[in-house]
Amino acid sequence: MTEKQISIFLENKPGQLASICRTLAKSGVNIVALSLADTADFGIVRLIVADHAKGSAALREAGFAVSETEVVALTVPDSPGGMAELMQKLDEAGADIEYSYAYAVAPGQIVAVREKAKSLEVIQASLAGFNHSKYPWIEWDENVMGGKFLHKPERADIPENIKEQMIVELYSK
Repeated sequence: MTEKQISIFLENKPGQLASICRTLAKSGVNIVALSLADTADFGIVRLIVADHAKGSAALREAGFAVSETEVVALTVPDSPGGMAELMQKLDEAGADIEYSYAYAVAPGQIVAVREKAKSLEVIQASLAGFNHSKYPWIEWDENVMGGKFLHKPERADIPENIKEQMIVELYSK
């Protein structure tokens, strides 16, 4: 699915990030994900918020330099190899990843494909033949392409044949 990302260019000094967060909080805009990249003199805060139009307007009104970009939002399985599998698919598709966000889903939260993304070929292909009964920690509704996250699974609850000892993390600058 795609999301609107808000990027804010700011001077690298104490209080800047707190000011952004306060501005959004006062406007009633929830921060869904945040990424921060900085240098000695400046930084770029990238945000996914619950209401990007309201969030962008509030930040602009507060004097921040704001830009919006459409980005792809993907859910990574919370299991060993989940990220590896997703990265493999993106690599095979020729995707160039410039940066990423990280956040976790808590029990009781709803996970779903957004209406505007339901017709995307990659979404259709990923959900084709999805056997939700294999995953008892998700209460899935095929008709709405969404469901409720019931609880964090234990390793024994994950039916995939994954050899955790074979996973190697690669870090680069």
